Amino acid sequence: MEQFKRIVKLHQSLLQLQNKVTTCLSSAVWLTVIESNLSFSLCLYQMSVNIDQVSGYRFYKTLALFLGIAFEYYFLCDSGERLEECSHLLKNSITQCDWHRCSSKTRKGLCILLRRAQRPNHPSFSWGLVVLQREYTLKAARVGYSFMNFMRLKSG
Repeated sequence: MEQFKRIVKLHQSLLQLQNKVTTCLSSAVWLTVIESNLSFSLCLYQMSVNIDQVSGYRFYKTLALFLGIAFEYYFLCDSGERLEECSHLLKNSITQCDWHRCSSKTRKGLCILLRRAQRPNHPSFSWGLVVLQREYTLKAARVGYSFMNFMRLKSG
């Protein structure tokens, strides 16, 4: 029982730490998202417009920059998915343990953990405007592709 109380307190302190980190990094993540979207779009535009006039070295340099930005953005959003997967693992562990054999205090603590684990746990920043998940990566790629098409129409 004492060990379970320590686990619940550790879980609560981790949730508080997550809230503090989310609050602290909110503006940095927002700037990273804007920078990544702009860089993604501009690199895509540079590679698609005037492709026959660009030297091979410059094209491959832009391609490497584009791929680096795309991987960075994907890994940023993938970390949010991994956090959500850990929450699902916790939920499955709680539901599959022999909780009905535990004392009432332990069951109450498990209910608290289970309630928290059932909520979506994707990191969200800027009041929920930026939610780090793989779907957000696809949305950013669509916006970049739309921006590139808009710029091609304006220049051509």
